[in-house]
Amino acid sequence: MQPDHRADARSARECGEPFSEGRLVEGGPLMTDAEEPQKPWGARGLDALVLAFATWTLLTHLVVWLEGPLDLLILCSITAMAVALALAIWGTPPSWTRSPGLEAPSPIALGTVFRVTIVLGAFAASVAGALSGSIEVWWAIASATLTLAAFAPSQTVQQFSKPAQPPAQIAWLSGFALLFAGVVLIAHRPDADDAYYINLVVSAVGQPTQALLSGDTLHGYANVPPSLPVFQLMTWELFQAGVSRVTGFPPLWVAHIIAPALVALCVPLAWARLATRLVPQHWLWVTGLTLLALLCFGDGTKGYSDFGVLRLQQGKSILLLVALPLSAAYGIEFAQRPSARTWVKLAAVQIASVGLSASGLWLAPIVAGIGLVATLPLNTGHALQSIRWVLVGLSASAYPLLLGGALRTATLQAVESAIRPLGGANWSGAELMAHAAEAVLGHGLYGQWLLFATLALTASSNPLLRRFAAVSALVFAALFFNPWTAPWVAHHLTGSETFFRVFWILPLPLFWAAFLCEPLAWSSTKTAPGRAVARTGIVLVSALALWFLPSPPTLSAENGVRLDRPGPKLPPEAWRLAKQIGALSQPDSFVLAPLPIARWIPLIEGAPRPLMVRELYLDRLASRLGTAELDRRRALTHLVGGAIRPPSGPALLERAIREDPLDVVCLREPAASWPALRAVLSKSSLVPTEQTAEYEIWARPRSSPD
Repeated sequence: MQPDHRADARSARECGEPFSEGRLVEGGPLMTDAEEPQKPWGARGLDALVLAFATWTLLTHLVVWLEGPLDLLILCSITAMAVALALAIWGTPPSWTRSPGLEAPSPIALGTVFRVTIVLGAFAASVAGALSGSIEVWWAIASATLTLAAFAPSQTVQQFSKPAQPPAQIAWLSGFALLFAGVVLIAHRPDADDAYYINLVVSAVGQPTQALLSGDTLHGYANVPPSLPVFQLMTWELFQAGVSRVTGFPPLWVAHIIAPALVALCVPLAWARLATRLVPQHWLWVTGLTLLALLCFGDGTKGYSDFGVLRLQQGKSILLLVALPLSAAYGIEFAQRPSARTWVKLAAVQIASVGLSASGLWLAPIVAGIGLVATLPLNTGHALQSIRWVLVGLSASAYPLLLGGALRTATLQAVESAIRPLGGANWSGAELMAHAAEAVLGHGLYGQWLLFATLALTASSNPLLRRFAAVSALVFAALFFNPWTAPWVAHHLTGSETFFRVFWILPLPLFWAAFLCEPLAWSSTKTAPGRAVARTGIVLVSALALWFLPSPPTLSAENGVRLDRPGPKLPPEAWRLAKQIGALSQPDSFVLAPLPIARWIPLIEGAPRPLMVRELYLDRLASRLGTAELDRRRALTHLVGGAIRPPSGPALLERAIREDPLDVVCLREPAASWPALRAVLSKSSLVPTEQTAEYEIWARPRSSPD
């Protein structure tokens, strides 16, 4: 029986909702302008930002390859902006579109029994995984469920409407953006990776005429290549440096206050962009619940909330919360309306992803490809045309794929020749999967609910959402997250320590939100009373989820978060002592401090040179200084940090003060109470300048001006 579209239209009009009668399609037909889902407020601005950052990324790669400085990059960017403005005013973009013959011939509804079976399979997978404590058990049952879902009829009824955006919806989305930005400004949790990333910003601004990314600015050595070749592709940090250089704002202000707040404004817009494509009739509800999950629910340390929201100053977190949702949305948009404009946006977001993180080399093409494949018609009558457009869409991934292929051999060689093997290098597939699941999902019920929602959506009443969830889950479970392929993926693609990022293929918070909003698509909720009941139920379930699921909540002190006024996202006391060490020393002089202090010293403008910032960063200097010197620096740093107390420690410190020489030495208890070390410091030219309950600073007296 054919569905009664006219009845649906009458119901929508009675409820006061806009409705346009949909075409019988197969998960994403060619659409007219009238049928295309309305893009959320701010979409054009977001597109412009993506194109601008993609251009910056291309220019940065060129300047780094030419060994140029920051000032040259800024000049090239200004020139590119002028050219882009001229093209926008006087240029005419090329136009090409898909043949209108790609419509599905007839609809096939997904049976209720079939859908219930898939939901029960998803529930069984989550329960069995939780009770057994084994991610392999979940994977086995999930794979069986996905296999069943793969046999679902592909020809479906998809109704595309163009819902209006009344002022209330615009106000809600604007409120979401402002709320998210406000939370990011006041939520502070220090992250040790900032020692490297923010130092790139500070050093580029401090040396604007030096070749970019050409030295170890953490320890103060020029002409030292990055530890991995793919690190030369990072452009987000240099963009922050460019903003600081042009505006005159301090680099740390730009990196920890201005940039995260501006990016946070884009996060709700990016998720709304994907939601309007997948669930156009209730995209605002899905967007709101997605943001609720990001801000309130506790996932793993590498999940969407902890890794994304609390580290939004770093490019890899922007990749997770902005670039990947947009990659999926742009893939869907290209499949629905292929054109030069949508192809350029699809290519631009993937280029921008590469500049945000090396993981963008593989994540962005995969996520964009999922959006593309999940949307294009698959009816046999037009298979060749569908394949053609798939290939055209996949060509937008050329830049990241070619770069990844060019750097693959050198990167693998760098990993294999590392002084210390990466953690997890010898893990089995099951061990990699277990570690990744714990890192992303955490230990609470929320992780199991995310997995359940992902599988259950493959039985959704929304054809495009169902196909998108099914393709995403199949790609994830069949190609990346299974016991047989995981070791190869970890060794050749992701790295063993970052294998957890295969979970980022799945937009888990949106899947959770879309699952909660499924009742809004049922026929019983087309009337005003039914819709009110459904919305009330969603609110109640969300409230219960807030009560039971977080473990711990994302923004809680238990999760290491400090809620305070906007400022550096650093531990206040450690940052104060790091700045004190910087003030007591000469630029480029050597200083010795425990790791909790030393890691923040490179964030100071005109910073001295710590003997060691972090152990994993010190290995980069092995070919320059030799392993014996690296061992000496490690021993000294752990000595003053109180981690070791070898008999040779006092003599080691005495030689370092005299021969390096050291301008400042900072001791941490119990090292500060070791009489032998205090005797060495008392006999040296250093004098005590500050003492706290945990730390003590000794510095070389600064000569007084004549």
